[in-house]
Amino acid sequence: MLWDVLRFFAVIAGVLIVYFIIIGSLIMGNNLLEFLILKRFEGKSRDVVIIVITCLFEFMITWIVAFAAPLNFTDTLFMTSLLFVSIMWLSSVSKASFDNELSVEQKLYSGTDSQHKINAARFAITPIKSGTILFGLIGFITSVIVYLPFFLEL
Repeated sequence: MLWDVLRFFAVIAGVLIVYFIIIGSLIMGNNLLEFLILKRFEGKSRDVVIIVITCLFEFMITWIVAFAAPLNFTDTLFMTSLLFVSIMWLSSVSKASFDNELSVEQKLYSGTDSQHKINAARFAITPIKSGTILFGLIGFITSVIVYLPFFLEL
């Protein structure tokens, strides 16, 4: 019984260590990307570079998942493209919802007006979101092209 509890905490500690390593790597990669690549570009060209880098990063994650698990790459591409677009959309909606909840709670508990209007969730396009949408479209179109003969046989 005690060994099971210790093993559980060891697994949790291992997951947390891996999590912090991934987060630290992403932060260092972001700084490296900013200082080595993105400082050379300005305006629209910088946005295009961010879109391309986002698509390449998501493609790399898809390839790693398809390689690590014995899955077909096309199926993995379709599912990860849906996953990335869903995560992007849910994060936008949940941020607006959180802001509205915070405003209502501030008004309720303080008794004063928070000077914050309740806003509907709006989808603001950024270069990273554009890259994710482009990757989602590429994944969907690729899956349709690959599986089109199967659908035409029905």
